[in-house]
Amino acid sequence: MNKKPGSHLYNRGWFGLIPLIGAFAGAWLLLLGVFKYKNTKLSLIGLGGILLTVLIYGSMFYYSFHSDAGRAQFIPVAQSSLNSLVKDIEFHKLKHGVYPDSLKEMDNLSMSSYLSDPISARYGTKYYYERLDSGYTLFSKGLDRIPKTKDDVYPSLSLEKTGFLVPYK
Repeated sequence: MNKKPGSHLYNRGWFGLIPLIGAFAGAWLLLLGVFKYKNTKLSLIGLGGILLTVLIYGSMFYYSFHSDAGRAQFIPVAQSSLNSLVKDIEFHKLKHGVYPDSLKEMDNLSMSSYLSDPISARYGTKYYYERLDSGYTLFSKGLDRIPKTKDDVYPSLSLEKTGFLVPYK
């Protein structure tokens, strides 16, 4: 029986079904199939492992950042970030005597990562902040990215001794 060179590696193609590892195993099999053994079937098995990994991780990425259900999983992260922002805004008032006109006015430059809304990170959306006469309002625009609607996400701390106001809720 005359076996094709590299056919002994066909069973290694099962590694291609394991996400992430499958991409490396697939690349290895693809390279061996093309350059060492000149075996089309081995090359296709390797290519299949790579494509399966890309398909799985691409689907996960799409689900996380493009579907409402995936983006809704970022609501607790947004609330935690908003809680930190409330503390920083209150500290700014203690230090300067007034609330900032915008979040960019804050002294702490390391906060720039906190200004992006994780629920709508794909769109580059920032948190909604508005300085009012008697305080301020701060929230995430939620899944619909429209301010002052029912799906807006507000800080979850105890806010009675702050200038935080929820005029639209």
